[in-house]
Amino acid sequence: MLLYAQQRDDFTNALYGVLVAYVVETFNRKLFPGNEFINELQVQGGCSILQSDSPGAQGRSKELGDMLSGNDVPTRRRSLKQLDRSSTLLGRAKSFGALGYEEFCINYQTELMHSWFIDQQFDQHSSRPSADGINIPKLNLNDFSSSRLEMLRGGLLDGKADRKPGSIIGGLAKTSNSQRKGKYNTMEEADNDVLDGMRSHFASHPSLISRPSHSTSQSVFGIQHGLGPVSYDASDIAQTDLGLVDVEFVTLLRNSKDSFFLSFTLWAIACTRPASPRYHSARGCSSLI
Repeated sequence: MLLYAQQRDDFTNALYGVLVAYVVETFNRKLFPGNEFINELQVQGGCSILQSDSPGAQGRSKELGDMLSGNDVPTRRRSLKQLDRSSTLLGRAKSFGALGYEEFCINYQTELMHSWFIDQQFDQHSSRPSADGINIPKLNLNDFSSSRLEMLRGGLLDGKADRKPGSIIGGLAKTSNSQRKGKYNTMEEADNDVLDGMRSHFASHPSLISRPSHSTSQSVFGIQHGLGPVSYDASDIAQTDLGLVDVEFVTLLRNSKDSFFLSFTLWAIACTRPASPRYHSARGCSSLI
């Protein structure tokens, strides 16, 4: 009975989140005047105003400190799904300082936004200051986020990685799809596949920390983000990446005879799958909420 209640609550929460995203995306599309209008506005000296509501970069978790102090309450920095082993002191101590899947997605989104703003401000060929005749000094943009983005998604913005991410994000999506098809016997096997692929392909990459020194857990890896190093626990990462809505509910919703609800459902499925390129795009429907 508890399992059914949990499935119901998870499904309700997922649909509510998707509904908010759907409303925001619909308003954005209705209010957007079009690229031609924006281009003409900029030629005349005007500018467009954009607002992005993002959680911002996520740092090291304080979970163990809260636990030892007795302040062990759910926080924003908890993963979407908690591990059974995390209920033990030893299990949680091994992954101390490591964030979860949710924070990984948030920090990835932050990297995308940061890269986009850097390009807009400092690219000598396409930035607005250059168009206004301002001489921008030459900067090595690779020092900011280019190589890190290529490691995370297989390419920079406005490229093929927007449609089909590669590298770490692409490998995670591939593993998640394989798990959906029953390739792996256990979730741990799928998680290890993600970690092994990451560590073998990017062992010498300066932005990947294969095994952070502060953790004894084999499932913990780190990324040297623009704001500093962050450690992540890859446990259950493949399962979580499958999506917010269980496969059984997806099958049920796809059989709906209501045209609006069916179109909304298909939109929701596409936008709540973190492996989806649209989810990770800087212009994606749910990545800016």
